[in-house]
Amino acid sequence: MMSTGRRKGRMDIRRLSSVHYYTLSIATILFFTGMTNLQDVAFLVCSIIYLVFLDRVVFPPSNVSISLLSVFGEKNLVVGFYLVFSAVIGIFLPFLYIFEGVVKGHSQIVSIVVPNLFLICSQVFMEGVTDVCNFSLPVQLFVSISYNLRITIVNWLVVDLGSVKDQNSSWRLSAGQGLVFANMLLWTFNLFGVLLPVFLPKVFKLYYADHPKKY
Repeated sequence: MMSTGRRKGRMDIRRLSSVHYYTLSIATILFFTGMTNLQDVAFLVCSIIYLVFLDRVVFPPSNVSISLLSVFGEKNLVVGFYLVFSAVIGIFLPFLYIFEGVVKGHSQIVSIVVPNLFLICSQVFMEGVTDVCNFSLPVQLFVSISYNLRITIVNWLVVDLGSVKDQNSSWRLSAGQGLVFANMLLWTFNLFGVLLPVFLPKVFKLYYADHPKKY
């Protein structure tokens, strides 16, 4: 029924792109340098356990699976631009900001963007893993929604922009606050303006069209 699908098979890590390895490297560095917090690491571990449960029990895959990216419209220029823009705001600029701050000895200040960067990198890598493992569409979308929700909570409720004081680096603090605010807007819109109202109904429609007995 899904002609754009592919046969379900064993995981092939060669299908992971350089972007997935890049984001995995960043998340790993943040973890082993002690910059990320245990709550976000615990969220990553718990999300892996839960998505395996969803895939095995609640939303088992079919013989022919489909990539979530193809549902998004990977060849659509608007979608492509949006993905690149999100990567710049969510990954590249925060990474450069943290790298510059650590080199200059301002690790405490740049730490305000670490939770956001760690979670986004974890999300991108897990999206790649669920794709190459041929997890069902609802489970693939669960990764995007759950991490977007966690990122939104971190940005709006956890990150205290007034907790860092350094008169000698006011511009750096302002830049970090700007990055946090930009990510607040971006990922809140992505969750409530794109994933939930647009792709959630579409994904379930495709999934249940291939699993009519689940109705």
